[in-house]
Amino acid sequence: MNGLFWFRYDLRLHDNPALVKLAQQCEQLVCVYAVDTQASMGAFRWQFIRESLADLQQQLAALGQTLVIRVGQPDAIISELIQTHGIQIAGATPVPATYEQRQLTNVKQTCPQCQWVETESFTLFDARQLPFNVNKLPDSFTPFRKQVEQIAVAQPLPRPSIFPRHCRVHPTRCPNSAPPKRIPTRCRSVVAKPQAWRKCAITCTIPAKSAATN
Repeated sequence: MNGLFWFRYDLRLHDNPALVKLAQQCEQLVCVYAVDTQASMGAFRWQFIRESLADLQQQLAALGQTLVIRVGQPDAIISELIQTHGIQIAGATPVPATYEQRQLTNVKQTCPQCQWVETESFTLFDARQLPFNVNKLPDSFTPFRKQVEQIAVAQPLPRPSIFPRHCRVHPTRCPNSAPPKRIPTRCRSVVAKPQAWRKCAITCTIPAKSAATN
């Protein structure tokens, strides 16, 4: 079975339950990060993301995997990869934000044949552990604390020791080689240099003229 994991705000192998569950259910796996050209971010945040991607790529390489980087509209990118490479099961960590939820919904609607593995990893407690419905959260912290302080906190998961083999993705399938439009000009001059991307182990090159026209 071919699988795909969509990295978003969880650029790590450890404590990533959705990734672990997905890896156990497929023989080949595509690990993808989509640089959202509609996202608004500052230079320092972009630098942090680039460094995190470089670290993630190194960790994946140690396990015989590759991080596929695409630049453009994330839901369109993920849908294209699912359809082109016969992905039968995909995984992602749910993001509690309207824009990100809409992106995931769009992918599911475009690729209804694909199964999904989704597991929370951004919170201290799983919603199923709470002694009340999330729609009835206490109005202040102290009542909340008194109700949850006896709940056992799950230990972080270790990074997987074995990964499915990489499902090869042709490098020319990058739908857009331009950098994110809303990255400040002072940062564009950095990400526009192909050598800067190579240092971050990102495979798609960004022509300098693309940055100049945005």
